[in-house]
Amino acid sequence: MNDRTKRTVPFLLAIAGYLIGVAGLRTLASPTAVTALRLCYAGNGAVFLGLSRPWKISVHASGVIGPATALGSALGIPGALFGALVVPVARARTRLGAHSWGRSRSARFSRPP
Repeated sequence: MNDRTKRTVPFLLAIAGYLIGVAGLRTLASPTAVTALRLCYAGNGAVFLGLSRPWKISVHASGVIGPATALGSALGIPGALFGALVVPVARARTRLGAHSWGRSRSARFSRPP
């Protein structure tokens, strides 16, 4: 979505969806790590909502880095290798003119703790 002023509603809906997912996972007594990861996505959504008005950051690249960090935490190096996919995602977003290289690279800092 190129018009940053129109991103608020989609971000709020995504955050609400993540929080509903957290409630559902808690109800189903899912593993704490799964519930915590969903909560991290809600937090990332809130951060991106705040950042997306003044600055266009790559949510696509962040969508690769978040799961890569979780897989790296759970599976070690084999899981973390998934993070290499951020390179073609960032390159594609840059080639499409959707982001500068710096905006795509900055998403790597949005991973869950």
